[in-house]
Amino acid sequence: TVFVAPFAPSDADRDDYVQTVIVSHVPGGAAAAAVAGPLGLGDSSIVWELASGAPADVTIFLGRDVADRRDTLIPFED
Repeated sequence: TVFVAPFAPSDADRDDYVQTVIVSHVPGGAAAAAVAGPLGLGDSSIVWELASGAPADVTIFLGRDVADRRDTLIPFED
């Protein structure tokens, strides 16, 4: 599985997420499940916000539940 971001990661709208939230911008659950699995998260972490023209298939709001592991879970290079 390859994860590609069309833009650099950025900060969420707020910084007090206790649980990680995966927002799917496409129908079906394949893209969101592909992200949730490596993070060790289940379907309860996935919500849908279908929007045509979204810059990515999924958006991840990292919560405190995985924040300490984020650099090893989602590596990013400029």
